[in-house]
Amino acid sequence: MNGPPDPVDTAFAGVLTQRRMLADGALSATELVSLCLERIARLNPRLNAFTAVRGDDALAEAATAQRAIDGGDQRPLLGIPFAVKDDLDVAGLPTSHGTGMNGHAASSDSDMIRVLRAAGAIPIGKTTLPELGTHAFTASVAWGPTRNPWDLSRTPGGSSGGSAAAVAGGLVSFATGGDGGGSIRIPAACCNLFGLKLGGHAPDLTVHGVLARTVEDTAALYDVIRGDQRLASAVAQPPARLRIGVTSRLGLPAHVAADVRSRVDELAETLTALGHDVSPVTVRPGNWGVPFSILGLRLLESQADPVEQRSGLEPSTQAALRVAGVVPDSLVGWARREQRRITGRAARLFETLDVVVTPTMAVPPPAVEPWSGKGLVRDGLQMSRYYPFTSLWNFVALPAASVPIGLTPAGLPVGGQLLGGPGSEATLVGLSRQLESVLGWPELRPSSLGS
Repeated sequence: MNGPPDPVDTAFAGVLTQRRMLADGALSATELVSLCLERIARLNPRLNAFTAVRGDDALAEAATAQRAIDGGDQRPLLGIPFAVKDDLDVAGLPTSHGTGMNGHAASSDSDMIRVLRAAGAIPIGKTTLPELGTHAFTASVAWGPTRNPWDLSRTPGGSSGGSAAAVAGGLVSFATGGDGGGSIRIPAACCNLFGLKLGGHAPDLTVHGVLARTVEDTAALYDVIRGDQRLASAVAQPPARLRIGVTSRLGLPAHVAADVRSRVDELAETLTALGHDVSPVTVRPGNWGVPFSILGLRLLESQADPVEQRSGLEPSTQAALRVAGVVPDSLVGWARREQRRITGRAARLFETLDVVVTPTMAVPPPAVEPWSGKGLVRDGLQMSRYYPFTSLWNFVALPAASVPIGLTPAGLPVGGQLLGGPGSEATLVGLSRQLESVLGWPELRPSSLGS
């Protein structure tokens, strides 16, 4: 006779496996939510991944979900707890945007949360981000630093670092994120997760999405969010022979650490062994850094709109907002024209290629301590050295993914970035699933937290 499922194995089982366990009666929705709440209570003091937890409410919703399961309800996410990056509204909880300024509870859910709830998922809490999501690390004066489950002295990246830490630590099976310059892909690379950024709509930079361990889970979640089954179909169908270019330059200076470069070289060898045509490629996107920064400043202004008391924001955030406030519309217009021009150039790259591979980050996950708000310019320069590969694909609003490609000798995760052309999400998902079947990253668990 089989005993009850192992709680650690259950915590790391992933979305679809947990859903099958609920459907088969191997555990109840209340037991699954209780397991997540227990792990949050025990492990979050070390990770600092959550800003708020919906304990009693989540348990009540789990009981309702279990009655629906018992009644034959087959919604795809019924009974699955998840975490919400604290830039989306969950009714009854404040939305901090990484600040300490917003104390009023939201009156309703954001659109994505409504869709996930309608599919049966249960929001269990809100996760940390840097103030207004402005950094590729996750630390703020209001909430302190968030730590990486693979090494508590390291950052989980940002800005969706709290979500990534929660998933990587087995506190939840998935969490929402947002990617405005790499904010899903960078935490995915730091935390051994799969991170997919969907294609967007210029001039927007940010695309909301999710973080999970497996490609199949991620595809299923995006299909729920988008209301179709295109990505689930891509998971089930191995890709045809692809033309893949590999590069370590996307228009910004980049010094790639040896530990990262060796993993990317191994990724290229793996792709060749899988039957794809792999070769070096030179990418010349043009001067995208300045127009990206101008549009980023306008985005920051909109992100600051919900803040109740701007005078209480961090000095570096206030400095950035002052700069944003004097950027003339004529300069924004120039940046958008450059965006259209460079987007066209990036799209033409895929007339002869299907996918471009780069490192996701130039370095393994950096230490937590250097990220202490040293100022707008110094933080920006340091981040551009560590993360020179992700922002361009936000600027051109094209799909991109980060796949775990191994660990450094010190046991730190390394990510490889897959860049696609217009409408290439299914190609990226299919290739990522093929790599997952060979590399087996979902089987790895961080050891720094214990069980």
